[in-house]
Amino acid sequence: MGLSYSAIALAIILIGLGVGLIAALRRLAIDVKGSDWGALLAPLVAYLVLSGYLAELKAPGFEAKLIAKIEAPVPSALVQAHYIVGGDAPFTDIPGAAQWGRAQRVIAIEVDVWEKLTDAERITKGLPVAVSVYQSLLAGGFQGLVVLGEKQKPLGIFEVSYFLDLLRLPLERYAVGIEYEKDVMNPAQLRAQFLETQLWGVLKFPRQRSEEANKAFITYDIPRSKALAKMVEGKFEVLVVLDGAGRYMGVVSRKQLVDQLLLDLAEASKPR
Repeated sequence: MGLSYSAIALAIILIGLGVGLIAALRRLAIDVKGSDWGALLAPLVAYLVLSGYLAELKAPGFEAKLIAKIEAPVPSALVQAHYIVGGDAPFTDIPGAAQWGRAQRVIAIEVDVWEKLTDAERITKGLPVAVSVYQSLLAGGFQGLVVLGEKQKPLGIFEVSYFLDLLRLPLERYAVGIEYEKDVMNPAQLRAQFLETQLWGVLKFPRQRSEEANKAFITYDIPRSKALAKMVEGKFEVLVVLDGAGRYMGVVSRKQLVDQLLLDLAEASKPR
């Protein structure tokens, strides 16, 4: 916001009064020192500060640096690594990761491979996925499950709210090994409860269920300002990041983007 006409008029009046007073003092042969000039201009400065007009004057260098940061693409370091279920993609050992407590923030499912499995195979592979999501939910770090179509092009992402019902299951003990299941819950009971969860609904029919998933996609080169605007408008907590061919790269969260922008703001405000 710029200075208003009333503020400009008042500033001119205050300056005029100060100059007139100094001229009158000089005609009376009264010496006016530098400190007196400061005292006479103090009301004008006080008015500008208290009214907020002085605080709103922009520093062109700072503004330019901040704009450059905001309009820069989403940093690749913020794009979360991911485990993919199915196919020959790297990072596919979710059962091993879950057993050692290495919960995954993001999990992606390749529909073309997953749909070829039987229900029994999906349950067997799905339980370790449930354990990993469960562990990540407990740690407060789960960001979403992405459904991938042909050529790893995303069909949608399911956020945290879809999987909170997993917290009702004793999955933390399931991860330590089958030999301990008898001390917690009958394996058949655990599987029966797993089949009632939202996660199983997604794992059983990933392509169909992806229609209700968030279509929160951005390309890797989008400015951060536009990425945040998309999050706010769509009420998304995470966005799926795509490469130049529309293939899945990972996800970025709103918290990560905001934290990075705050760091950029602090960096831009440092004196050079």
